[in-house]
Amino acid sequence: MPAEKDMYPFVYMSLRVRYPKKEGWEIVPQYRGASGTYIPDFLVYKKGRKWKYVIPVEVKDECVAKQADIDQLNRYALSLTGQNVKLHAKIMVYPGGADTSIVPSDIVKMYTTTYYCNNATPPKMVKRKLKN
Repeated sequence: MPAEKDMYPFVYMSLRVRYPKKEGWEIVPQYRGASGTYIPDFLVYKKGRKWKYVIPVEVKDECVAKQADIDQLNRYALSLTGQNVKLHAKIMVYPGGADTSIVPSDIVKMYTTTYYCNNATPPKMVKRKLKN
C-alpha cells in the first residue's frame, strides 16, 4: 500500500480536471492556516464576487474508511467557513476498492485509479472503436 504522499500528484491532477484553473479554482497542497494547526492535504478554493468557496480535501491511504477521519474532515470544514466564506464541498480520497460505506452522503468520495487496495482488482481497460 502506498503512503499518502505518494498519492498526492495523482490526486492533484484529478482535482485539477474537476476544478479547472480557467474557471477560477486554485488548488493549494498542504494548506496551513494562520494558527498552523489546521492542515488538510489540499485546499481547493475559488473567489467569487461576494463569496470565497472552499473545498477541504483529505487523502487517505487506508482501505477502510474510519469515523475519526470523517470527524477530522468535518472539523476542517467547520474551521474554514466564516464570514464571506462558503463550503462548496468536502472530499475524501481513497485507493481504488476501499470500503467507504460509512462515509456520509455530504462528503464526496474520490478513488485513485493508480493505487488499489490489496483485495481489489483494477478494472480492465476496454478498447473502443472510434466512429468515423
